[in-house]
Amino acid sequence: MENLFIKLLDFTYISGKPVPIPIKVDKIIDPFLNWVDRSSFLGTEFLGNSILNYILFAVVFIVLMLFLKPLIKLIISTFGRLANKTSTDIDNKILDYFSTKTSKSLVSLEIVLALYLALKFLWLSPYIENIIDSAAIIFITIFIVSTIIDVIKHIINSKYTTEEDTHRNSLLLIFPVIKIAVWILAGFFVLSNLGYDVSALLAGLGIGGVALALASQSFLSDLISFVSIASDKPIEIGDYISINGIEGTVKKIGIKSTRIERNLGEEVIVPNSTITGSNLFNYKRLEKRRFDVVLKIDMKTPNEKLQMIPEIVKKLITEYEVCELVRCSLDTIDEFSYNFTAIVNVLTSDGTIFFNCKEDFIYKIRTELETNDIYFAYPSMCIIDKK
Repeated sequence: MENLFIKLLDFTYISGKPVPIPIKVDKIIDPFLNWVDRSSFLGTEFLGNSILNYILFAVVFIVLMLFLKPLIKLIISTFGRLANKTSTDIDNKILDYFSTKTSKSLVSLEIVLALYLALKFLWLSPYIENIIDSAAIIFITIFIVSTIIDVIKHIINSKYTTEEDTHRNSLLLIFPVIKIAVWILAGFFVLSNLGYDVSALLAGLGIGGVALALASQSFLSDLISFVSIASDKPIEIGDYISINGIEGTVKKIGIKSTRIERNLGEEVIVPNSTITGSNLFNYKRLEKRRFDVVLKIDMKTPNEKLQMIPEIVKKLITEYEVCELVRCSLDTIDEFSYNFTAIVNVLTSDGTIFFNCKEDFIYKIRTELETNDIYFAYPSMCIIDKK
């Protein structure tokens, strides 16, 4: 019984270097120990521990449960005051995550910590103590890793508030890879603390990893390309791109493939390795887009009519707020027509606006030319009857 109180009062007991109890403390404790020794009830042992041991276990557990929650709140509020003095807002977002967590989110951690520390006041066999220590390591590691992952996700969601934000979507795309890497490292940490030889396991995984890499080269290539896409951002969801003759809007970027919706509505699945290994045209990054229209005019058109064509084109382009005329001129003459080329810039990266402007211009230029008795040329042949 005396050893129990030495354990309670000596804070260096676990390190194996006990500090002598002061004389005044001994004078207070000795009468209590003598009374306990004379008490048959408190000294009664059950499963290797006296009734007093169990009472102390319950008292310590209840006291810790009462003080752990206020202590955690005090720590959060203290760091909150320090975070307000810093220039970055990342620490504020981390504290915001902990402040918004419900009481149920931390109750499991409080119970485990209180129970683990209270059990130290009971005598347990080395086998049971080893199981308890191992369970505590596993639980705390899982809690910390889960909290870190949740904090990172909370920071991303609080920084990019809209679901349509391309930066937010790109960061969340790479999140599964980060989670797998963190959990693997946590697993090695737990195994190392449980006494397993992690180096031998790493060597075995290395040999197995080489075999697995050879068997899944295509998947690993797409996975590495996915990391490159998520970090370098050559494309984002919503971009209008063209790659290997495939043109359309990026709808989803997955770990292995990217989904592109073409103009006719069909969906094309392109491997990520193809995205990073091919010439990619991203039209959404353009500040302006250009289209050329070739006007093939009939050979019978007189010169005064031909000279009107650039002015007609210029007049039509001024009707579009987002369009500017680069030039319109007579470029070539072939055996059937005079060929005018109109070069127009559309001052937007929006593909829908671009195609609508181009289509509308073609309709209007045809109508305007016919109104001025200017007609397009058609290939024709003249057959002479020698009879």
